[in-house]
Amino acid sequence: MSARSNRLQNALDEGRILILGSQIVVGLLYRGVFEPGYQRLPRHSQDLMIGALTLVLAAFVLLMAPAAYHRIVDRGEGRPDLEVFVKAVMKPTLALFALSMGLTIYIAAEKIAGGAVAAICGTAGTVLALALWYGVGSRHASRKSNTMNDNEDGETLNDKIKHVLTEARMVLPGAQALLGFQFVTMLLDEFDRLPESSKQIHLLSLLATALSTVLLMTPAAHHRMVEQGANTEAFHQLAGRFVILAMVPLALGIAGDFFVVVRKVSNSVPLAATSAAALLVICYGFWFGFTLYQRSTLSRNEMLRNE
Repeated sequence: MSARSNRLQNALDEGRILILGSQIVVGLLYRGVFEPGYQRLPRHSQDLMIGALTLVLAAFVLLMAPAAYHRIVDRGEGRPDLEVFVKAVMKPTLALFALSMGLTIYIAAEKIAGGAVAAICGTAGTVLALALWYGVGSRHASRKSNTMNDNEDGETLNDKIKHVLTEARMVLPGAQALLGFQFVTMLLDEFDRLPESSKQIHLLSLLATALSTVLLMTPAAHHRMVEQGANTEAFHQLAGRFVILAMVPLALGIAGDFFVVVRKVSNSVPLAATSAAALLVICYGFWFGFTLYQRSTLSRNEMLRNE
């Protein structure tokens, strides 16, 4: 595969990552309006939900455009103008999605923790997303000219870039499904009858999952906005770190809501805490403990073979 074909494929893959991140938000905001809890929200929160839906729909429409552009304008050919179009679409899309996520977090936090905490959480969510999707890239931009390498003569780096983008797509659906469950649950009648501590744990779990989602979308944004779609070893390393980092808060979000569910079913805090802790240990143990052990084992075996 040529360097241009690789760049075009990566551009389309990046669009898929961002669509994965936005589609669950579209679904949960659509559904949220029809949940019983929507009518119990303050009027301004109801309006903010419509605002968040409008923003993410605008982002969703923009993210779909490259597929139509490639088919209609380029007639499916691998022309360089598609890369330019993808970047032009991604710039406003990231800002729209960050604002929508911030509003969604505000609505969730206000219901549980009040307006002051909600304002802090919503603002922090938006600022963090914008910083990671735009700001982090700016810090690396000065190095780009020294590290850019389209890898014309080999496929090793191209394959590594494809793999790390695929890994982000593998983890992201789990994060987005959990985020959708967490938000819609707050609008159900049963949620209002939960103990206050369970509501607070649910909010913390939602924030952890939102953070994981932001981290998983960062490699696509960085590759297109900073690296200009070029494959560099620096990007490969950066993207890999973000995928791993995203799995840390994701496990916390999973375990936190497992605590809420087990406590509701069993009405036992010790059982719920034990179950959630066991699930967290399993996640971290399997994702990080086992894999680090395997890496050390393989490293030792390679060293023995080289001696």
